Order: sequence, then C-alpha cells, then structure tokens
Amino acid sequence: MYKAQYNSLSRHLNEVAPTIPLNWAKVQNDKDDALVNIFDKASLDELNNSITQLSIIKQNYLRRRWFLWQCSRCDEYLFYSQSKVLKNPNPRDQQWDVELLGHEQLRFDIKSTILPKSFRSEQGHLPPTKDLIQFFFERQSRGVRNHIQNRIFLVHLPYTADNGNTLRTKFEAKQKGISEFIYDLSQGELHLLIEYQDCLNGLIYFKESKEGLLSYKY
Repeated sequence: MYKAQYNSLSRHLNEVAPTIPLNWAKVQNDKDDALVNIFDKASLDELNNSITQLSIIKQNYLRRRWFLWQCSRCDEYLFYSQSKVLKNPNPRDQQWDVELLGHEQLRFDIKSTILPKSFRSEQGHLPPTKDLIQFFFERQSRGVRNHIQNRIFLVHLPYTADNGNTLRTKFEAKQKGISEFIYDLSQGELHLLIEYQDCLNGLIYFKESKEGLLSYKY
C-alpha cells in the first residue's frame, strides 16, 4: 500500500466505522468467509452491493470481516511505512507481516483487537501482558488463519463499547505509539517482547479517554 492509498482508505474506514456491527454474532470461520471475496472490495458500498442476497446475519458478519481486514492493512502500514521496518514481499505468506530492525528473528504478525471483557477493570487496571497474550492465542480463529508465530498485538480500549470501531480507525494517533515501540526495541529494550510457546510477542495498548483522546502503553 502506498501513502495515497493509505490516506484514502484510512479516511473511508473512519467514516464508515459507526455503521459496522460491533460484534461477529458468530465465530469467525472459513465457511462464511468463502461466501464473498471481501478482498477485492475496495469500499463498503461495493461490499454491500455484493451481499444483498445473503441473510442479515451473514451480511453483518461479512461487513465486520471486511472492516477489520481493511483496518489491519492500515495498521500494518503504520509499521512498514517507518524506517528499519520491512513489509513481507509475499502477500500470501501468513507467517509474518513485518520485519523489524533488519532481523529475521523480529518478524511479526500484526493483530489488532479489543480488550476482552474478562480482562477489563472498573479501576482501569491493565491485565498482566503474558496472561492476555496467552488468552489471544488460545481463543484465536480455528480456520486457515490458525498459526503460532511471533505477534504484535494492538489492543484497543474504547471509553464505551460503542466507540470500539471508531477507535480502531484513529490511525494517526496510533502511529506515534507504534513508532516509539519500534524505537525502544532499536535501543535494546527487548524486555518489551514476551516469550510464549517459543514465540516473541509484543503488545501495545491504545486507550480512549472520555474526551476521545488516545493514549498508549506497552
């Protein structure tokens, strides 16, 4: 993705975010993913025009699937648009999305998600990083995307649940946290990576305030 494409797509995603279902209504799965090729739909309108014959449940599933996939493309761009970060030249390779700092050992799959309800605290306390990483691996999709590999998790904490989709699209604010995370790794702060099942994992929190401002922590 080039900068102009990113700028256009990120704006579009921010505009349509409030219209996207907040929940899957069913577990992400290969069968429903195969109903329509979401990967050749450049806009939400284009997707909507191709799924009118499906049930509302399946339409909403595919809308959310398309939205999250497009958000993930922008999140990956926030990494590989920076110096010392390499984008995987093979788009079909599911093992890694970006390589950091010129080290093959620092090849990561980028995963964006919302902090699960079971880990939320009324006091705003963040859960132990290793516990959350374990949870994500244990609850991952059982379809063709089921892999164990190095990952960096971008964990979004919306102020209210209704803001979950829009928070994902605050890419400009997220870029600063991602940039500083990579910089700290370049300075030898390897303690930011947690080992799980022989893989290295990073985790960056993006928390929304009542006023809609974004802070980050890793």
